[in-house]
Amino acid sequence: MSSPRFNIPLLGLLIATAGLAGCTATRDLQRPEAAAARPAASTTLWRQDGYQGLYELVGDFSHNELFVAASPSFDEHSSGVIYRLDPGTLAAVQTIQLLERPFALALDARTRTLYAGLTLDGSLAELDADSGQVKRILKLAQPERDADGVVATPHTRKVVVDEASGLIFISSPGERGRVWIVDGTTFTLKHTVMTGLWTAGLAYDAASGLLYASQGGRDELVAIDPASGQIRTRYRTGDTNSDEPKASRHFLLNMAMDAKARRLYMTDSNSGDILTFDLASGRFGAPIATGVKGLLDIKVLPATSRLVATYRGSGHGETKGSGGVLVYDLASQRLLRNVSLPIHPNSLAVAPDEKAVFLTVKAPLDRKHELWRENGSDGVVRLGL
Repeated sequence: MSSPRFNIPLLGLLIATAGLAGCTATRDLQRPEAAAARPAASTTLWRQDGYQGLYELVGDFSHNELFVAASPSFDEHSSGVIYRLDPGTLAAVQTIQLLERPFALALDARTRTLYAGLTLDGSLAELDADSGQVKRILKLAQPERDADGVVATPHTRKVVVDEASGLIFISSPGERGRVWIVDGTTFTLKHTVMTGLWTAGLAYDAASGLLYASQGGRDELVAIDPASGQIRTRYRTGDTNSDEPKASRHFLLNMAMDAKARRLYMTDSNSGDILTFDLASGRFGAPIATGVKGLLDIKVLPATSRLVATYRGSGHGETKGSGGVLVYDLASQRLLRNVSLPIHPNSLAVAPDEKAVFLTVKAPLDRKHELWRENGSDGVVRLGL
């Protein structure tokens, strides 16, 4: 990827947290052998299809609701939707239409405020979670000219809220990657932190007060002080030896934190590994080799000692493959289940009791994919653990 310009299938995959073209595999570190178990034949789940353009989802289960972002079209003047679902039936009980297209969602449960990343517009929307009314929209970025002379607006990607401070963190995955820090009370931009290549995943560590951002390039992980907007530390695996984007050995898409164990888990779309990082020592640990393609989202379930990840089942440009959900034992990192969920599982949300996860499952974007259908639709799944 040499510029912010993307064709439609590639842009969709990037937003959907899949990999990038031109990325190479990581070197073979000392690690356990890949153990992609055969998908389970049966499992406790409920699936509701019939939706279009689903991306991230977030739940407020104290109010018995699940919000899902939808952007059905990549046409320039198309609108987007946020669905409010019943977590029991996964049926839509409210449809909230937005002028711009939402991809990422985050919720401040204390103030009942829903935030939506309007990815292609480089904006953040603030909504009343009770009524669905849009309250404010904050423009985070203006069009910029890249090295090739192309003018484009930096996209938003991940949105994370720290309820204690009222701060909102938004990543932007361009070659000039960045993190925006927004004051949730005044809904104003406090800091723009230039972080590196393809900044994607975010995790806030309440114990240290630091924000961690995962990405590609030499510095695969950065620690940011949200108060000052300064990068505290840059961390490297040491696997990438060039600043050229195509030389990046890793692209760390999404991140989950085990606060008790002081450990980060990051999905690497290049290698298909889950990278681990010890917060106490500041060092990368042995990766978890999944043996799957298109590794995407990841969640830590500390109460039940589980680690859950989604994968698409095919890499960028491939026209075959279907994905699923991986369930690991958090302590031993042993694979417990590989649940097949055709065709491309995407984003995750966790039930409060950690006995189930919710996820979006996408139909193929590429018409050349063997499972693409004219009337294909996306779905939402509740998977019992």
